[in-house]
Amino acid sequence: MLINRNTLKKTIATLLCASGVLAIQDTAFARDQFVGPRIEVRGTWSQLLANNYDAGYCYAYVGSNKCVSYPSKKLSSQTSVGGEIGYDAPLSSSATIGVYGRYDFGSGSNQNGNITYETKNNFAFGAKVGFGRKTANIYLKAGYQNWKVVTTVPNIGFNNNLVPVVFGPPIVSTSQIGGLDIATGVDVSVAKKFYIGGEIGGGIMGGDSSVSGLNTQLKTLRLAVKIGTHF
Repeated sequence: MLINRNTLKKTIATLLCASGVLAIQDTAFARDQFVGPRIEVRGTWSQLLANNYDAGYCYAYVGSNKCVSYPSKKLSSQTSVGGEIGYDAPLSSSATIGVYGRYDFGSGSNQNGNITYETKNNFAFGAKVGFGRKTANIYLKAGYQNWKVVTTVPNIGFNNNLVPVVFGPPIVSTSQIGGLDIATGVDVSVAKKFYIGGEIGGGIMGGDSSVSGLNTQLKTLRLAVKIGTHF
C-alpha cells in the first residue's frame, strides 16, 4: 500500500505536534511538582523543654513553699500522628511561597522533681517558603504553635508541728501555651504529585504562671517524617 507525500507530511506533522504536547506536559509536571494545594500525613516525636535551664533556679513552690528545682530541662516528650494542609504558589522558576496548618494527635508525660507534666496534642499555622520545584523542595516555615499542657503537683504542706502532711488530692492544672513555631525540611518526589519528606522544628513559648511550675519560658523540639500529595 502506497502513501502519498501529502499524507506522509501530515502524519509526520501530527506526530511532531503530539511529541511537542507531551514534552510540554512533562516539563509542566516537573516544574509544578511542588505547587498547588497539598495534604500530608505525619508521624512526629517531640519534646517540651525548660528554656534557659538552670538546675539551681527555683521554678516553682509546692505546698510547703519548698523550692522545686528541675532535675532535668526535659518536661515532657511525646509521639504523635497528625496531618498538615497547605497551599504552595510559584514565587519564581525555582521557588514557592505558601501557607500551612498542622494538627498532631498524641500525648506524653514526664515526672520532673515533684511535678508531673503531660502534653496533649498541639497545632500550628504559618507561612512557608520553598526552594526547588522539580524533584525536591527544601523549605523554611515560621508561624504560631500551641500546646495543651497538664501539670500535676502533690498537695503537701506542714501541720502545726511542722510535720509534712498530704492536704488532699494532687493539684491538677491545664493550660494552652503558645508561641513561635519554626521548621525546616525537605520533600522528595516519589511519583506524580506524591512526595515523602522529613522535618526538624521547634520554637519558644512563654510560660504561664497560672500553671504550677510553668513560670519559665518553654521551648519545643520536633522531628517528623511524612508522606503527602499536591493536587
